[in-house]
Amino acid sequence: MEYIDIFDENNNPIGEIKEKQQAHEDGNFHRTGHVWIINDKNELLLQKRSASKKSHPNCWDISGAGHIRAGESVTEGAIRELKEELGVEATEKDLNYIATIKSTKNPKNMEFGHVYLLRCNKKIEDYIFEDEEVSEVKYVYYEELEKMVKNKAEGLLLHDEEFKKLFEYIRNKEEDKYYIDIAIEISKNAKYPYGAIVVKDGQIIGRSDDKTLMETSMYSHAELEAIESASKNKNLYGDLKGATMYVSCEPCMMCMGAILYEEFSKIVYAATLQDSNDNYCPEMITNIDELAKYGNSEIEIIKELHREKALEVLKMRGETE
Repeated sequence: MEYIDIFDENNNPIGEIKEKQQAHEDGNFHRTGHVWIINDKNELLLQKRSASKKSHPNCWDISGAGHIRAGESVTEGAIRELKEELGVEATEKDLNYIATIKSTKNPKNMEFGHVYLLRCNKKIEDYIFEDEEVSEVKYVYYEELEKMVKNKAEGLLLHDEEFKKLFEYIRNKEEDKYYIDIAIEISKNAKYPYGAIVVKDGQIIGRSDDKTLMETSMYSHAELEAIESASKNKNLYGDLKGATMYVSCEPCMMCMGAILYEEFSKIVYAATLQDSNDNYCPEMITNIDELAKYGNSEIEIIKELHREKALEVLKMRGETE
């Protein structure tokens, strides 16, 4: 028997534990973990449910999913399911949170599905079906899977809201990769190896390299100059709320203050302050998550995206200057 924790309609624990099947019969809210595996080719892994499954046998479904057992955290349960179903070892740090989806369509399947993305480049033959719940797996390019969902492909289990969130997340990641590479490219050609761009409503509205000392100021960091560029370019002084800052290196305390003051909605950075300190110039090492708490609005922080590319620039310049 498998026991699970019971939750209220707002996903709060009520301190009750039930046997899984009984919880379904009683229409109790519970939690599940859904992990989508994606490789470096942007192919998503689908699992085929075994013929012995009580529900939806022989259908293609989420890479790895299952109920969160009593006493488990969501990530602990998700990691366990990956190991049991596919033989995949993962840690909490490996899981990229996408969304929590409340499912109420079926009164006997009232759940909060916590959805994650895991990057994994295992070959098909390397997946191990330890609990015999999976009969086979296959990779499908995410845009092809998107078409399959749209066309309601036969044999594919449809999770409409989850697919919407998943594809949106992947597309945003691809956009982030594109823009962070521009910031890194700026850093390659700069007098000092740091670059930043400001993006709002899908457009680059400001960009700059690090002009420290060049402009006779110790404070002309790339982020500040990019903010100034954006403000002049679009006459947006004090109106950068909701913009995204892409920067080749993690913002320092000073730049983070400006980003928070302007109420950016997201920061994406490549190399870390520690990388800069170790390879190019001394830095005051700060905790960006702690600094973010001082903002008036919530800000998303994407860390170390294409870090190796930016680190290579810092190392190269550190060795030649």
